[in-house]
Amino acid sequence: MRRLITLFLGIAGVAIVGCSNNDSGTLALAPTDSVVTGTYILQLANGNPVPFAAFQTATDLWAIAGEKIVLSPDLTWSDTTNYQVISLLNGNERDTLSTSAGTYSLGNNQINFLTTSNGTASYVGSVSGNVLDVRFQGSRFVYTRQ
Repeated sequence: MRRLITLFLGIAGVAIVGCSNNDSGTLALAPTDSVVTGTYILQLANGNPVPFAAFQTATDLWAIAGEKIVLSPDLTWSDTTNYQVISLLNGNERDTLSTSAGTYSLGNNQINFLTTSNGTASYVGSVSGNVLDVRFQGSRFVYTRQ
């Protein structure tokens, strides 16, 4: 386990930096399909495959182990994120879930998301075939439909 934690912590710095270093030229969205409903599983965040280090506090490293977003026909969405949290103090690991939800609309060839539960963020995305491409706070997230 110590070896896994050491390896994970070693790549964490690269992954965290990678999530905050963006080329705005790659953030353009393709026009969205008109049918976007479905369940989507996170595959990449700024090119980093799941699992990846999301952020670090003074005591813990938080890695996204999985994420699912559901776009419903009634123009609502829900998101569940699975985190693996590794203590930087003793190496202990624990899993935790985070949920959020909101509404979405289609306009300007994109999906316009509005968070109404566990936040107030707004962001955009598009669906092309079975791929949901999301732009959130300057980062790119790619999901595939289940």
